[in-house]
Formats: sequence, C-alpha cells, structure tokens
Amino acid sequence: MKKAQSIKDKSPMNESVKSKRDIGEPAISKMPFVPVSVDFDFGFSPCKHAQSKRIIPVGEETVMDKKERRALEREQCALDLYQERWGAFSTLMIYLIEYVQQVSTTTSKSVATNIAESYRVLKNMIVAAQGSSKKKHKGEFSLHFKGKVDSETFSATFPIVDADYVDSYCDYIRAAVAAPRILAETSVQQIVNAWEHFIGRLLGIKYSLDPQSIASNISVTMADILRANDFKGIKELFENKAVKEFLRNSTEDQFNVLKNELDVNFVDMFAGNVLKELKEIVLRRHIIVHCDSIAVDDYCKEIKKLGLPLPKRGEVLLTDISYAIRAWDILYAAGVIIAYMACIKHARDLKSKNLERFANGRLVTTSFEALKHGRLDAVCLILEYANKIKIQSEWSMLAIKINLAIAYKKQGRTREMDAVLNGYNWDFAPKEFMAASLALKGENRKALKVLFEWCGADLERIRCAHEWIVFEDLREDPEFERRMARLRVKGGKELVKVAAPSVNVQGDKATRVNRLTDLFETAVKYAHKG
Repeated sequence: MKKAQSIKDKSPMNESVKSKRDIGEPAISKMPFVPVSVDFDFGFSPCKHAQSKRIIPVGEETVMDKKERRALEREQCALDLYQERWGAFSTLMIYLIEYVQQVSTTTSKSVATNIAESYRVLKNMIVAAQGSSKKKHKGEFSLHFKGKVDSETFSATFPIVDADYVDSYCDYIRAAVAAPRILAETSVQQIVNAWEHFIGRLLGIKYSLDPQSIASNISVTMADILRANDFKGIKELFENKAVKEFLRNSTEDQFNVLKNELDVNFVDMFAGNVLKELKEIVLRRHIIVHCDSIAVDDYCKEIKKLGLPLPKRGEVLLTDISYAIRAWDILYAAGVIIAYMACIKHARDLKSKNLERFANGRLVTTSFEALKHGRLDAVCLILEYANKIKIQSEWSMLAIKINLAIAYKKQGRTREMDAVLNGYNWDFAPKEFMAASLALKGENRKALKVLFEWCGADLERIRCAHEWIVFEDLREDPEFERRMARLRVKGGKELVKVAAPSVNVQGDKATRVNRLTDLFETAVKYAHKG
C-alpha cells in the first residue's frame, strides 16, 4: 500500500488547480480530502501569526493506512484543543488584569473621596466645639500621621462634643478601608477560578486524546447516559466527570495528578518561594469565600507546612490590590508554563513537529501579551523558565531572550539584562533581533541602521518596527520617523503610524501608599489650622 504524497502549498487557489498528474488520478473514493495538520508560520515578526493547512488527497494510488490516518487525526485534534483552550485562558486573564488595574484606579478615587468627606466631618467637630460653650467636651479625637520620611510626623487633636460626628467619621474610614479590600478579594476569586478551570481543561485534553487514562472508578448516572446523543456524548460525560473530580482535590493533589498525567515538573517552573506563593493564593481564595478572610486553623496549618510567615489564628487577612496583581502574575505564568509542558509532551508522544512549533510560538505570544500590559513580573516568571529549557525554534528562542531582556530593563535589573544579551552572539542573528539587542544595549545609531536594512520597503516589517516595545526608545529619535517615511513611500503605500504600547504600572503598592499619605497629610494640615 503506497503512502499519500503530501502537498504543502500556502495558496488555497494553487491547491485547487493542481493537475491530476500531480496528485494522481483518483478513483471513486468514500473519503474526501483529509486535512492533515496545521502549520504555524511565525516568520520573524512579533506581530505576524499566519496559519495554513496541508491537504492530502485520497485516491486509488494515495490511500493512507488506518494507523497513519489516525495519527494525523489525533495530531489535528490536539492542535485544535490546545489552540482553543490556551487561547481562551490567555484572553480571559488579560481581561482580568485590565479589570484589576481599573479596580486599582477606582479604589484610589474612592479612598480620596472618603478622605475628603472625613475631613469635612472633622472640621464640623471643631466648629461644633467652638460654637457652643454650653456643650461639654466628651473627649478628644487624636490622629497621628507619619510622612514619607521619619522626620515628617503630623498630629492633630479634635475636641468631641457630639458622638454623632465620631460615628460619621468612622463610617467614612470603614468605607475607605472596605472598598479596596472587597474589590481585591473579588479579583483574587476570579483569577484563581480562571486558573483552576484552565488546568482542568488541560487535563481534559489528555482524557480526550487518551480515554483509557480516565480512572476506572469514575461513574456517571444512567439518566445522563440516556440523554447523550451518541457514543461521543457518552465519552464526553466521563471526561467532564473526571475533570470535576480532579478540581475537587487539594492543590497538592492536583499537582500530583498533573505531574503523572501531563508530565508537568513543578520543581522546574519557578525559583525561590513562588510555588509556595501559588499554593497560598489558592488557600486565600478558599478562606475569602468560606471564612470571610479569617485565618482559621486549617489555613494556618497549611501555611505552616509551606514555611511561609504564619498569621495569628482568628486574624483577618488583608487582601489588597497589590496582592491581587501578584496573584495574577503567578497564576498567569503558571498557567502558561503548565500548558507549554503539557503541549510539548503531547507533541513528543504524537511525534508532531506542528504541535511543538505551536507550543513554542504560543509561549512567546502569551508572554508578549503580559509585556504589553506592563506585567513585568509575569513576563520574567514565564521567560526565565523558557530561557533555561531547550527551544528548537530559532525565532522563539531569540524572541524569548529579547522579551526577557526588555522586562529586566524596565525593572532596572541591568545586570540580569546584560547576562541574557551577552549569552548569545547577536552578530549572527536575524537583523530584527540584532537591531533589538543593539537597542537594549543603548547603541541607538547602530540599531537604527540595522533596523532600516531589515525593514526595507516591507510594510509588515515597518509596522513591526512601530509596534515592538523594544524599539520604543528608537522611535523617539527624529531620524526614525524620517527614514520610515521614506521606506513607506518606497513601498508604494502609506502606513498609518501605530503608537507604541505603553507600560501600565497601575496598582503599584508604593505609588498608592505615597498618594494616600499625601492626601492624609493635606487633610490634617488644614484641620490643624482650624
């Protein structure tokens, strides 16, 4: 039996006009043209993501044996599942970080409003005390604020003649404290839920491709079986039930299942205490939902096992926006790395180069999305892992190094950036990566020269030069726009300039604390003046 001849042509029109001599004169066949696999061509562009399918015709002389056809179907199924589920996770998490950053802004404004109103209440307390000599002082209300440095300390004392003013003031303070906490706790719940749902769906891919791996003690009701339309529906019932049982386990048990089923080695994922932080985040979600953020005995026991700072039993744990953002960084990075490990394992089991190329490309694009949204900690967690493993794709490997160096540079970690860049000879790299490395080193003149040579009159490359974050400093150079204008004219078309994405640093704890301190200082100064 002869094997089919693969025809790989990125032009669908060219496929349709292939001569019978090229594909063989087909006899009457019960099988139509069979899609074999997806070839992801990432080129050398950070903005380009093209997809094409190879079509293998079936005819008298090109009949594929069942084993090979089944392997191709499994490969296509794996590609579809990983593309859909990994993409859905990335999209959802990006929406969530945008939500958390908006929450950060909203809570800052809410706190500022409550502080302004509380100052009005304090002022009324003074007016009431001064305007009525008949009312006896019931006490004094003292406030002490520490400035940005130790020498800046502000104190104010307010005479109390009416307890209602104290109650009103406390209401505003409670609201100022409660609003950020409630919004942060809600954010943490959503982030952990999205992460757990995703790892469950990754395990579902394993069960879909290999139903025999489903535990034998998994059972479904006869009513559910009768409602299924066909055998495929019954198979999905068992898959979903197995995933639900997996999600009921503790985080430690979930990790053991993922290690056994998907070959996920959690020891290789993160350095330091990041993995312990991940487990604590999931525990925190549990006590937020079930224990009103109180450190109950079970929580304290688990924290002690992890070796993290132990809270007091009965203490109300503070969950603020900075905690929610840290939770996003860790769980987004963990989800991306686990998906990559699982996808690579399936690629090797199926001997699929297409699936391996997809995993490498997705690893880059998901980290680049985090970079565009200013989540530098998440970028470092993902790319530090990616930089220490062996990536077969040259484009993916170089993009990982450049994006990691960008994150280090923005964090002010110049030593780590230099270590990444000096570990590779960029003189032999493609020109866009050579230009990127020169830009990161601050050699702008050389970087511009190489970048212009790479762009030429290619409009897609010109667009990349306007969008890739690594060239944002070069875009400030007047020579950049002058030369780019000439290249666009040379290309025969005009390209609308795309603004470089800015790094969003909303939610930074130090910034919020300093802003809040300034507001309190101002309120106390005015109150002290009477």
